[in-house]
Amino acid sequence: MRFKGKVVIVTGAASGIGKEIALRFSTEGAHIALVDTNEAGLQTLKVQIEEKSSKALAIPTDIGNLQPVDKMVKEVIGTFDKIDILVNCGGIARDAFFKDMSEQSWHEVINVNLNGTFNCSKSVVPHMIAQQSGKIVNISSAGYLGNIGCANYNASKAGILAFTRSLALELGRYGITVNAVAPGFIDTPLSQVYPEKIVEKYIAGLPLKRPGTPEDVAPSVLFLASDDASYITGQTLFVCGGMSLGKAPM
Repeated sequence: MRFKGKVVIVTGAASGIGKEIALRFSTEGAHIALVDTNEAGLQTLKVQIEEKSSKALAIPTDIGNLQPVDKMVKEVIGTFDKIDILVNCGGIARDAFFKDMSEQSWHEVINVNLNGTFNCSKSVVPHMIAQQSGKIVNISSAGYLGNIGCANYNASKAGILAFTRSLALELGRYGITVNAVAPGFIDTPLSQVYPEKIVEKYIAGLPLKRPGTPEDVAPSVLFLASDDASYITGQTLFVCGGMSLGKAPM
């Protein structure tokens, strides 16, 4: 088991990609701190993980604010004594054409997706520096290349990629790697709000002609968090069915 005894924080863990990532880590021996605002979803997942003999903490947290994130990280350290891996997967969408997009929806998405990635990294990095090791994997999106109707979401995901590269440059000297995974159209609760006809048109423009699943994304995250990726940092791995090669717009 690649992650036996490792301590992993996964944000956005209550559903979708984050949930699958947490489950995959637990099957490989990691202790998991589950972070989300969906407390019921976290508790259900905690039970599911502990049935497989891994230890799990369910910590409802608003990652858009630094103070509760600091509190969450202290709880993880107090329970497990260390943090080996941080997966910044928490995110929301508030899609609208730009002419109709409210200032509130812009700030909400930036706050959770981009500021949340900053806040969790800000709280975890000092512990990783102290132990001279760590892995950070940020979940961006192939949508940063541009999509109609989600300027706020795409801007937040583009910001995560720039943040990833900058952090990799700063933290490499401490034995910390920082990488990103950029999923494409993944079948999760976040994407299930789109009309069927729009989804069909979108999928038709993909080389692989199908939506992705959380099960498609999670292995790439585990690879980047593993010792197999010890000489990889500042990189973005696209898991997008070919979306990054060019596609029909939604």
